[in-house]
Amino acid sequence: MKTTLPIGIYQENDKRFEFDFAHYLLKIKTYEHDRVWGTTVSPFRVIKNEDSLYLLIHNYDRSGDRMIMIESMDSDELVISHDNTSYKLNKVA
Repeated sequence: MKTTLPIGIYQENDKRFEFDFAHYLLKIKTYEHDRVWGTTVSPFRVIKNEDSLYLLIHNYDRSGDRMIMIESMDSDELVISHDNTSYKLNKVA
């Protein structure tokens, strides 16, 4: 699995949220009924812990750092796991 930063906009298949990676900032938009429900902008980095990669989002929603496991990452797709649920995000821009 490559470990480079996933620059671009990735949207979850069911369009519940999208991740917009720009260098070291991440903007997360959540959707409800096809409308933007909330937006969070935070610095992030990809870290390696043993054999796994994690997306470390700093000061997420002012509640502290959040780590999201990266199951796979390539140029057109990002698969993450959070709270025992996998989410597939496709690159849209």
